[in-house]
Amino acid sequence: MIALALRVHETSLVRFIDDYLYSEKLTIESGCSQSHLTDEQTQGIIQHLCDLAYLHAHQVVTYIKEKYAVTYQISGFNKWLHQHNFSYKNLKVCLINLMKTSEQKS
Repeated sequence: MIALALRVHETSLVRFIDDYLYSEKLTIESGCSQSHLTDEQTQGIIQHLCDLAYLHAHQVVTYIKEKYAVTYQISGFNKWLHQHNFSYKNLKVCLINLMKTSEQKS
């Protein structure tokens, strides 16, 4: 019944419960990888994305490859964007802030 409510397969649920009972593990460790970028590079990309609007993720992936020699797949970069709280709404906020600062400079 729990598996049905959580929409996971019964064997997965049994494995999660066993992991918790035997090693007190609460999180799944698979699928998590280390970032390809340093903290400084990450901050630089975040600032760059707030300063310049891209229409497609592949354009940003190309920018990162040229600037930092780090290769991302589109799906991996989309995950990176979500991990750093980027969404279309945040893009609008960045654009509004950019427009306000450019108006103030004029």
